[in-house]
Amino acid sequence: MDTLTTAGSIPEGHRLLNGRSRADDLRSKVLGKPLLFIQFSDKLLTKDRRFRKYYEAAYRKVQGYHLPEHFMEIPYWIPVISGVLPADLERSLLIVENIDSAIETINLKFRDHVIFISVLDANEEFVRRLIVHTGNHFILGGYTKKEWYENNGRCIYLSRIAELPDIFPSSNPDRPPEYSLFDGLECLPRLTLSTGCAFQCRFCTDIPLTVRETSEEAISSSVSAMRKLKFRYIYLDDKSFGQAKNVESLSWIGREVRSYNAEFDGFVVQSPPALALKGGNLERWRELGVRIIESGIELVDDDFLRTMNKAYRETHLPEFAAKVRRNGFLLVPNIIIGFPGSDYTKTIAFVQDNLDIIPWVNINYFSVHNNNVRGALALTARNNLDGDQNIANKSWSTEKSFADGEAAIEKLYELTRTIVFAGSAA
Repeated sequence: MDTLTTAGSIPEGHRLLNGRSRADDLRSKVLGKPLLFIQFSDKLLTKDRRFRKYYEAAYRKVQGYHLPEHFMEIPYWIPVISGVLPADLERSLLIVENIDSAIETINLKFRDHVIFISVLDANEEFVRRLIVHTGNHFILGGYTKKEWYENNGRCIYLSRIAELPDIFPSSNPDRPPEYSLFDGLECLPRLTLSTGCAFQCRFCTDIPLTVRETSEEAISSSVSAMRKLKFRYIYLDDKSFGQAKNVESLSWIGREVRSYNAEFDGFVVQSPPALALKGGNLERWRELGVRIIESGIELVDDDFLRTMNKAYRETHLPEFAAKVRRNGFLLVPNIIIGFPGSDYTKTIAFVQDNLDIIPWVNINYFSVHNNNVRGALALTARNNLDGDQNIANKSWSTEKSFADGEAAIEKLYELTRTIVFAGSAA
């Protein structure tokens, strides 16, 4: 595989000339051209197939959870961007399983298309290969560093969706997601009630600290846009559900969804223990239709929680689990593996003690992201793998820390995969 790490890897003719702004330069070149959204398949990005096999088994426990062939869920950035862009532009989707085949396909079938990609540490090497070996114009966004792309005149790396009208003047950032590229897909669609997160967990990426509510009009438009999808649950992707005051919107959202989808069963949210335990939150969320809670348990270890500036401690967990159980929720713990010095004993015990409400766990390898404004971590990303939460071996890994982490995953998977699940999301 080619290694593309410097401006020197970019052919001279493709480098940006000084003078006009990058947006001005691209605007005339992409005018009226068809659009190609590129999503990299899990089959390409995740070589360790344990995770997918685990979810294939685990998701069968809860009717309405689906695992599409190439990704865990609809890559939400695609319908969001597609909705913002001019409606009259032709749209296509290319799922990349093999990078060489993708280059050939683009050069044969999509040579005139403007390509959109969400750049992550996990796919950046492939993104750069596509740029170098095709002649298309690329509009990019993500959490990676911009320098490499800023040296290429065919690329623009956007920081915000609000910048799209600078390139496509008739774009409208206020329009709802547009799902035409995924019509008929069985999935868990996403809905955003708010952006930002007031918590300051030190491993978090570049998310604004100010919580901003989505307008009721925008929420309603997004709900209506889901009509052609097949789903039982809606995933609310607020970073910490319950921080925004518009959680009461779930009442009318549920009614609106059921007006066109009789199979709708409720909402999936992500919220930390400290927020879920606040006041009567859990009781009210149940009344509003929340059925499944993903929660950042991370690692049951007060030293780790303190280091990561998490807002809960070990003593909160028994009450949290009891209230989740009493209110009839399912709980999906988000677990972090691979932080130096981690001891997983109490994390495994927490899961084992609560198997009646835990259908599966979400595993993420500890990673350091380039745009971590919360920062203050003692670890520094030395390569792209250090920022990839799907990769176990990091520059700070030792033989013991790697082995301990893998053993913990196997135990957590064994517990939640083989024990008969007794809970219900109904």
